[in-house]
Amino acid sequence: MTNGIQTTVHFACPKCDAIYKTTQELRPERQSGTFSCFDCHAEVHAWSGSYNFTGWNAVEVKPMRRGWH
Repeated sequence: MTNGIQTTVHFACPKCDAIYKTTQELRPERQSGTFSCFDCHAEVHAWSGSYNFTGWNAVEVKPMRRGWH
């Protein structure tokens, strides 16, 4: 159960730079957990406290283009 406060947060894998999107939720009870990269299995984020993180999804990042093409 949440109190209605939800925020979308992005994290980058410290090993392979994969980007993940998750929902941060304020909870009345203490939460803890970890999330590891789908690709390289490195720990992306660990948490303990009033917030929980759910719905982890990989984000496709398109390469930046230079100039006006």
